[in-house]
Amino acid sequence: MLVPLHLSPDGDSVGCALAVNMVCSRFGTQCQVVSADPPPEELSFLRGWEGIAPPKDCLGHFDVVLLMDCSSPARVGRSSELIDTRQSKVVVIDHHRTALRNGDLVWVDPEAAATAEMLFDWLKSADIPIDNDVATALYTGIATDTGFFAYPNTGAETLRRAAELVEAGAAPHLVYSRINEQRRPATLRLLARALDNMNITFCGKLAWTQVTQDEFAICRAGADDTEGIVNHLRSLAGVEVAAVFVETPVGQVKVSLRSRDNYDVSRLAEKMGGGGHSRAAGMTMEGPMCRARRLVLDEIGSTLCAEGEGSQCGEH
Repeated sequence: MLVPLHLSPDGDSVGCALAVNMVCSRFGTQCQVVSADPPPEELSFLRGWEGIAPPKDCLGHFDVVLLMDCSSPARVGRSSELIDTRQSKVVVIDHHRTALRNGDLVWVDPEAAATAEMLFDWLKSADIPIDNDVATALYTGIATDTGFFAYPNTGAETLRRAAELVEAGAAPHLVYSRINEQRRPATLRLLARALDNMNITFCGKLAWTQVTQDEFAICRAGADDTEGIVNHLRSLAGVEVAAVFVETPVGQVKVSLRSRDNYDVSRLAEKMGGGGHSRAAGMTMEGPMCRARRLVLDEIGSTLCAEGEGSQCGEH
């Protein structure tokens, strides 16, 4: 079985894939987790992280392809080259509202806070024991996709599932510490530059910044070091939408979007070839930076203005 991570893999994607890998190993089923983008270093405490391979290292035929936390082969980047739908069964488990209903077996639940919640429910229904390593992987998926239980998608059932995973061996303090309290100096240098470049427009409703390749070089930082910048922008009082534009080495622009209750960023991301949640979404656009930035900011601004913010507030 092949389990590809989606582009820019997060805690839910990695946690689910490694949980499945551990369960498969227990039952003697071959499973390969593959990622077109390097998996985040801060998730290296999860068992099996070191076994996540780039597509070029994966050869052979896979009877089953399991897409989790994404619904389309296009969302797994170069890993899609390993997927032959003529010979492989494609199984989709996803919780995104923007998920496509394509595959041989599709399970999409937009009400779930994380794909890890769905996987947890399935393991329980199948009476498959959840040991401490699997519990930690699934807890990581739930915790990261709920902002450590601070986002609006956190409900009573989410907290109950998390509690069961803690009872099974997950350690909340360990997960939080390894993800949020192990920053590199380069990460903080890049954050400082991003915040220094911050712009606040549309009467304080929109905050955005950008990170160029030159800034990566100056800070000796990498793409992983941009994680979390957008949340700092959203934390500003009065900000409804936050956006971070990151220039890639090949000239594309990765856009991270966050919002409060009054703006659905997943619709904007979907319109521009991406996807995600109503309050957290993103996409990859063709450069140059100025073009991608203008398209996104104009789209956000037009909505904010339509909701009552005058165009005189919209300089950016």
